[in-house]
Amino acid sequence: MNFLEKPLVLFLKEHLMPTLISFVIAIAVYLLIPRDNWVLIKIGDDWFKLFIFSVCFILIQFLLYIKEKINVHRSYKKYVRSKKQRDAEEYEKYIEDYRKYADRLSYEDRDFIRDCIKNENEPIVIKIRNPYSNSIYGSSNVLKTRNQNGQEVVSLTDTAYRIFTEIYYRYHKIGHFD
Repeated sequence: MNFLEKPLVLFLKEHLMPTLISFVIAIAVYLLIPRDNWVLIKIGDDWFKLFIFSVCFILIQFLLYIKEKINVHRSYKKYVRSKKQRDAEEYEKYIEDYRKYADRLSYEDRDFIRDCIKNENEPIVIKIRNPYSNSIYGSSNVLKTRNQNGQEVVSLTDTAYRIFTEIYYRYHKIGHFD
């Protein structure tokens, strides 16, 4: 009996409540079923009790499994909801950073951004020969190239264009103080 003792103890530690509930239900069903029932007569008393116990145990384990899956699903949905909320908050902070950046730009630079938004970011021939050091023309938000005439043309990067367009259509201005 010693070789069965350890696995039985481990099993009961893990599944004590379902085992006890299944045992009680099996005894109750055995007491409630008539003595001349054909299943009871065919398989015998002990096998009938074991069968009812096994069926109850499997059903209880299945219900616990379903409950666990529902809890996992709920927590996953909660995680997705909170992730979306965090992402939205981060995106709003990102937009706010761009608005603050636009506030530090000169009026001409904000005009350039508005022109890019209105012409859907088509390259614009640069108007300023020596842009200021804190100008948008010197930042990583602007793409500089030359056209076939050798003139320098500039446009916003895709990210800057997309964000400034959203800001412009959301707030009807580029920064806070336009």
